This record gives sequence, structure tokens and C-alpha cells, in this order.
Amino acid sequence: AAAVSVIDDYGHHPTEIRATLAAALQCGFRKIHVVFQPHRYTRTQLLMDEFATAFANADSLFVLDIYAASEPPIEGITGEVLARRICEKGAKTVSYARSFAEAVALVSAVAQPGDMILTLGAGSVSQIGPLILERLEAGHAVPAPSGATVPR
Repeated sequence: AAAVSVIDDYGHHPTEIRATLAAALQCGFRKIHVVFQPHRYTRTQLLMDEFATAFANADSLFVLDIYAASEPPIEGITGEVLARRICEKGAKTVSYARSFAEAVALVSAVAQPGDMILTLGAGSVSQIGPLILERLEAGHAVPAPSGATVPR
């Protein structure tokens, strides 16, 4: 069976995200799961409505906290609020992930062979890919139920 493909992309503007997901659709993956780290409070605030519809081609989306890039927080502009807004616009499955560890656990749990996991953002989100791969590999190494034989 095809493994899960984990791909990191710098796309962090709604237009780039749409283009990246449109391209991903052409690749023939079974499903596309996205881990998105919004970049900057000002950009998230300004483009909130555009972000809300940018992920239509994702089967599931996990939104991290905003990568501040040295900006002060803006009241009411958070990863959680963005996730809620995207959800309201009808995206399939949207979750807010409180931490990298939570995002890794959530996306690894839904990904099946033949799926793509796409990490998107311009901040520290690129560090997540290796953690997801580690988690997926660990998941495949689960001990077989007693009495079962495992091909070596």
C-alpha cells in the first residue's frame, strides 16, 4: 500500500494556499490533510474572510496558533477564531490544534495510506513534518495482537 506523503509548503497567503491545494488535487492522493500555521496577526485579521474559503480542497484542516513574527497579539485574532471561521464557511473537518504535538497527533490519526499531509505556513510549521513522519513510522510499528505473525 502507498504510504502517507508528508509535504511542507511555504504558502501562507490565501491565493497561494488555493493554488497549492489545487495542484495537490492533481496528484491523485486519496485525501489531503492540511496543518496550517497562520503567519502574523495583522495578515490573519486582514485576510480572515479569504482564509475562510481558501481550504475548500482540503479533506481535513488543523489550524495552529498564529506565528507572531514579532508582532504583538491582536485581541480576538487567534488560530482558534480562524479555525471557527473556516468551519462556518463549510470546510469539511476543521480542528484547532493547541500545540505542535496536538497537531501531529490529530493529523497522524486521520491519515491513511495514499493520503497527503501538507504543512502550510511561513513560520515554524516546517518543523512539524519530521515529527509527523516519526509519529507515522511509530504507528506502523505497533505490536501485532498475540498469536498474529508479522512478516519480517
